[in-house]
Amino acid sequence: MPKKFEIAILSFFLLLTGFFATYKLSESPSVWYDEGFYVQIASNLSDYGKYGMQLQPGEIEPVSKLITVSYPLIYPLAFAFKIFGSGIIVARGTMVFFVMGFVFVSYLLARRLFGVPYALGTVALLSTFAPLYGNGKSVLGEVPGLFFLMLSLLSLEKTLSNEKKSRLGFVLAGLFAGLCISTKPIFLLFAPAVALAIFIRWRKRKLDLPDFLRFATSAIIPLIFWFYIQFGFNESIAQILSFYANPFQEKNTYSVIFENLRHFVSDSGPIYLIIMLLIWSIGIILRRRRKIEISSSEIAAFSFSLLISAGYLKTNGWYRFIFPAQAISFIYFPKSISLLAEFVRERLKRQIFLQFARFFWIIPVFTFALLGIYQIMFNSFVAEAYKSDKTAFWENYFKNIPREQVVFFYNVPEVATLYFGGKYYQYISPAGWEIGVSSLEAIDSGKVDSIILRTDAFEGNEKRFSKYHPQIKAYKYTILMRK
Repeated sequence: MPKKFEIAILSFFLLLTGFFATYKLSESPSVWYDEGFYVQIASNLSDYGKYGMQLQPGEIEPVSKLITVSYPLIYPLAFAFKIFGSGIIVARGTMVFFVMGFVFVSYLLARRLFGVPYALGTVALLSTFAPLYGNGKSVLGEVPGLFFLMLSLLSLEKTLSNEKKSRLGFVLAGLFAGLCISTKPIFLLFAPAVALAIFIRWRKRKLDLPDFLRFATSAIIPLIFWFYIQFGFNESIAQILSFYANPFQEKNTYSVIFENLRHFVSDSGPIYLIIMLLIWSIGIILRRRRKIEISSSEIAAFSFSLLISAGYLKTNGWYRFIFPAQAISFIYFPKSISLLAEFVRERLKRQIFLQFARFFWIIPVFTFALLGIYQIMFNSFVAEAYKSDKTAFWENYFKNIPREQVVFFYNVPEVATLYFGGKYYQYISPAGWEIGVSSLEAIDSGKVDSIILRTDAFEGNEKRFSKYHPQIKAYKYTILMRK
């Protein structure tokens, strides 16, 4: 393919990615619970130099042990806040860079593995993948983790594919792997996946011990930093394992697994993933039959995707737990479907199908891309919020209340994250934990002027808020004012 066509097509899909990533940025998807944690922490780190959340006016308390997303996301957010000021647009604008970076690095990896046409197919699939924007526009750890994972795989691939292995390549691959794992606990599964790939390479005597040590050492450095921020070296192994236990896990493990297995035959997202993994697996088998070596980066990516899919069975069934595996599979889908088409052509023994088989992969890629565009625009998590003005409502409300008014955010961090510059208390109860219990005294004593909480938290619990009366109900929230 001529270079100018490659650049033109790539630019088109990157611009498409940028458009979808920025469209209705503050409203779609709606700012939600976990996002409120991360934005607040980054804002406090920027303003006060403290890695924590405000639970009482002027007091920032460390909460690193109660959140899972860490510094590879929080620090860039804080840096952006320091330059541009705190706000949801700045926070999500930072996420746009992670989305764009992930798509572009995925293109570079696919291009190196399979060539330009297949890499453009990868970009077409990713840029029209609705969950990329549902998970990527919100301040969450999945897409930043994928960005660092892709950088690690690309560095590893570039290093191992050269006869003269670069020392810097192993260092960069390890460093990005460490940053990936540090971003969010789900990426801990990348460690055994990449370890398996490196071990296979070493068994084939294509990797020296010093190369492995360079990779491992550079990976450990960001992990040590993560460990220090998260736990401060004061926690036991049992406490750390307890921290990463699934707080949503039911007592009956088998019922949870059975329910999530059902998702793979009833829900479109898991079904889509199974199709992609199946075709990817066929592509690997067909290349092995042709004596084509599977690259170490692909072994790591495939192993990680399988581990993610298996781990999903013990979760509460949210799609974003398998979203990384789905996104990664797009890198390998175009080439795999092409190999499958050629295999079918060979079995049919019809020479007339040769040219058709070579380009058949374009049809499913084009079909999935069109369906993806439809979902993004009309039938997805992001599309549902296009007409919403919830963020605008809260920003306008906070803009018009007196600065001296003291606000209490009762287990609504997604609303608190839209309030900057005022005095407020906060109580949060994520997954059964309680943060800011001492702040509740401000409600009992009538110290605060207003309380913002979910309507279902108020109804049936009016006794706790007896000194306050409902003033405004908006969306699923209620604003209480002191009597």
